[in-house]
Amino acid sequence: MGTSGGAHTPKKGRQSNTHAKVSDTRHSDTKWMAIAFVVAFIAAGTYINVNQPPQQPSIDIPQTRTPHDTGEYVQAPVETVTRSTPAPQPESVERRDIEVCHVGPGSAYASIESLLQTRDTPCLVRGLFAPKKMEKVMRAWSLASLRKLEMLRLATVTLRVTEGSNRTRVMRYSNRRLQPSWDVFENKAADLAFVPDEYDAWEFKPSTLQQSIFAPAPDHMASFSTSVGVLKEVYDKGYKSAMKLMQSVCPYGCTKKMATDQLIWIASAGLGQQLHFDAHANLFLHIDGPKSVVLAPPDVIGRTAHLFPSPHPAARQSQLRWNKPTPDRVAAGFTSHGGDFSGAVLNYSHAEEQIVPLKRGDVLYLPAYWGHQTFSADAPTVSLALWFFPAAVDPRTRPEVDASAQRESGLTAARLKATNAVLASAHSPTAAWAALRELGEQLVVQVFDIAHDQAKEKVATWREQRWRPQFETLGIDPTTQLPDAVCGTIEDPTVVTTAAKRLAAYLRGMADWHFPQHRDTILWLYTSDVLDSLIEIRKSCRMEGDLLSAGFKSSQSQLGVLLRSFGSCRS
Repeated sequence: MGTSGGAHTPKKGRQSNTHAKVSDTRHSDTKWMAIAFVVAFIAAGTYINVNQPPQQPSIDIPQTRTPHDTGEYVQAPVETVTRSTPAPQPESVERRDIEVCHVGPGSAYASIESLLQTRDTPCLVRGLFAPKKMEKVMRAWSLASLRKLEMLRLATVTLRVTEGSNRTRVMRYSNRRLQPSWDVFENKAADLAFVPDEYDAWEFKPSTLQQSIFAPAPDHMASFSTSVGVLKEVYDKGYKSAMKLMQSVCPYGCTKKMATDQLIWIASAGLGQQLHFDAHANLFLHIDGPKSVVLAPPDVIGRTAHLFPSPHPAARQSQLRWNKPTPDRVAAGFTSHGGDFSGAVLNYSHAEEQIVPLKRGDVLYLPAYWGHQTFSADAPTVSLALWFFPAAVDPRTRPEVDASAQRESGLTAARLKATNAVLASAHSPTAAWAALRELGEQLVVQVFDIAHDQAKEKVATWREQRWRPQFETLGIDPTTQLPDAVCGTIEDPTVVTTAAKRLAAYLRGMADWHFPQHRDTILWLYTSDVLDSLIEIRKSCRMEGDLLSAGFKSSQSQLGVLLRSFGSCRS
């Protein structure tokens, strides 16, 4: 989110406004729109030239969020597969096996829509795909078939490559196409510059699947992912098999209520992906190679995984560092540079994690907002991800309007309306910042129906979870005393409270579209992103002069005291 310098017309007899009205110039909330990520494939210019050497930019993981629509919760009969193993713990953890859920006529879930709208926990899916169509996909995309397919195996494509002595074995995906340099993750609109961490030691590079994945050099690892549709001209057989598989998911065509996409994932032996969540449901068909998935419930990923703040290009991903790049890893700190984590407290909960080793033909259902982390073992792996965006039509809209997109754009408008209202009520920089700070705290009060002191504690939790591990790389000194300027007085408390109530009502309405079991966690994720956005628009308050007078000369020191004022100033 950026700022504009539009003049404010002062009320008669009052000092003119010294802050700028906020306009939305970044991707923040629209990056939640899962449907919009399909457009990102086109915008990225993804192609493969089948004439001269084929070259295709890889598709980055979209930084999006999509609400998950839900109906009545149905508890399916429990069947378990005992291949699941518990995550490692300093103390013993009770073994939890992965459940099996059957989809089809006469089953607990009559259709894929029923599964998506009523099941809030992962399971191995049985009965969804027509066996013959599934076997065709398995053969077409197997490692043996891909190694024989010269046009695809030797095509020059763009992969995520990590190599050399500093290579990482756990890749943290990020929206690097928006970054001018790999040396810094810069958000110019928010005036924030994040230093890449050890799991970010990869680059987009042109190569071939043969050179980077099937027969790589000893110090070379890579990951390749793209929409199956992109490969149509290069591998028509594989494309058609995937499309026919989707026909067995939606025999009469997937409706607009269930927009879908299919992504092929190919990874080097020994390569892992960082812990993260997606805001859409996922059916993960494992095709070939030794792969395991670590699962973490929404409450664990949302409250203890130290997710990056939303302005960071790796938003939705964890800042945790692991003791080893294998599924039995344990959190061992943060990935921030320098080893001084500015007092950030590691409190990740391993106890509820679950490790699921995948076999050929397994279909793992991942509901929206479930944390997951994948690891390939001693050979390359191939998987097909089917992403679903079930958007049951909002009764407040016309049937042809996509409900999820409308809700997200509505959230953007609601947030801007709230922030602009409180900024317009202030007539000095300190009052403007006080209004923004109080909006954040009052929002927590209204969303969770708690006392102000409790809200301050939750705001402090947000700061510690998302921002504290970044203090060192952002140049923030957590020991600096807060100046009086950042704890100013609100000029019109009524305006702030009213704006917070209206925004909280919209957030609660958004959460009503999700599974009730995870409603509070998803509300917390929404609220945390709004709090992040208040940090992004801090420049609108024009506090630079006051902070400079208080001895805070650098933009980093100013960011630090503004950020730390959340939940710290006395009411």
